[in-house]
Amino acid sequence: MKEPSSPSGRQQSQHRSSSGAVNDEELKKRIAEELALERARRDSEAQKRRLKQEQMYVRDEFGKLLERERISSNEHLTRAILRERAATEEERQKAQRFVSSETFIEVSDFSSNHVFKLVSNY
Repeated sequence: MKEPSSPSGRQQSQHRSSSGAVNDEELKKRIAEELALERARRDSEAQKRRLKQEQMYVRDEFGKLLERERISSNEHLTRAILRERAATEEERQKAQRFVSSETFIEVSDFSSNHVFKLVSNY
């Protein structure tokens, strides 16, 4: 056996220590790269979650806007229908009054009997 103080033993232990240092540096580098990749993956997933939440928020807000527009349109349509019905009823009543003003009662007197005759101008 050679003693560690011998020149060949020193070369071998120096070779191992420099080789071990290279391996340690490579290991540290590899771990750092893996940690960076893991961090990037987590950041990417967090960004995807935020994007999904923002999309859901926009979809909800857009849905609320559409609902308000639908309600407003229905109210506007209802008011228009009621105005149209009122106008139609008013026209019907005007027509009825016009017909009533054209119709009169002619009273004929035939020897003490009163006969009422409706005369219409149609």
